[in-house]
Amino acid sequence: MFGARRRLVVALVATLPLAAGCSAGGSQAARTSEETPVPCTKAVAFFDQTALPQGATKAQCRTSSFQDTLVDITFEADRDAVDRWLTGLPGSPRLTDQGCDQGTLCTPDMHFVPQAKGGADYLALTAAPISGSDRLTVAIRAFST
Repeated sequence: MFGARRRLVVALVATLPLAAGCSAGGSQAARTSEETPVPCTKAVAFFDQTALPQGATKAQCRTSSFQDTLVDITFEADRDAVDRWLTGLPGSPRLTDQGCDQGTLCTPDMHFVPQAKGGADYLALTAAPISGSDRLTVAIRAFST
């Protein structure tokens, strides 16, 4: 769902100068939606959180926007810390293997109604167990419409 939406946004952004009769000049950033690294505190604020789970490591947070805003976050953390952190999200979602890709855990997609104060409308979280430990590699994708 997110990949198709992002490809559509990128395709639309790339064709806007042609549709508007604009020249090919100008900055590339003005014509496309590029991912930009951001502090993770800014990224989680998009869905009204103040921090990643306690003990999270290897965090990478990125955002891109045009008409919509997309936030991608990846990190590693202990399963217990992720479970505790999830209680602060709407509906206190729980990690499960139901409806997930094989070998991963996920939460039900979260819909923020009303929109999160930070701007997010939707959030999806997936987690892959790290072999030989109780740690997870977590990926979060949040976006506004």
